[in-house]
Amino acid sequence: MTDDSLDLPAIVRHCAALPGVKACVLRVGADEEKSGEFSNGDDPISHIQTIRAGDVILRVLLSPRGFIPGVRERLAHAVETMASCDL
Repeated sequence: MTDDSLDLPAIVRHCAALPGVKACVLRVGADEEKSGEFSNGDDPISHIQTIRAGDVILRVLLSPRGFIPGVRERLAHAVETMASCDL
């Protein structure tokens, strides 16, 4: 949670900083922002989760341990909130 004013780069940085998340790509309409570590390293398989609401799409590259409890729900809530706003 933050009381700061957020733009798309700040939102995607906050999402990418959550536990179990390596990187995120946030697309709102034609705008796209990326944050995090996209290299695969020695891991040949990376798990990607897509969360979508309206014209907001968040793609999440997971760390090997995956989401910890509650993170997927926080990301889904953020996407739903952005979809309900006039961004």
